[in-house]
Amino acid sequence: MIGLYVAYVSPVFLRLRAGSKFQEGPWTLGRWSKPIGIVATIWVAVIFVLFMLPQVLPVFGDSGPVWANLNYTPLVFLIVLGGAAIWWAVSAKNWFHGPKVQGTAEELAAIEAELEVV
Repeated sequence: MIGLYVAYVSPVFLRLRAGSKFQEGPWTLGRWSKPIGIVATIWVAVIFVLFMLPQVLPVFGDSGPVWANLNYTPLVFLIVLGGAAIWWAVSAKNWFHGPKVQGTAEELAAIEAELEVV
């Protein structure tokens, strides 16, 4: 759940960081884009912390914490994020340069015209 929210808010946050350098597409929120982006980013930051909190208080036995009651969410999130970062650093940054356009502009326009709802 946390990964889903982080994945959804990442482009919103990056758009906020870009500021005036960002080129808007055909669909935009106009003047509401920045305030909605700020609210969305803050909301995800708040629920990110809330969802990381343990549901029950940790139990400590005679020999230390009882591992069955540990909240593994932060650990799993860091492992997945770390794995993705390592994969990017080792492999993907060398070959991934963004999506590739397949077909000419005319071919793509013809396909879009076929799919357009009247």
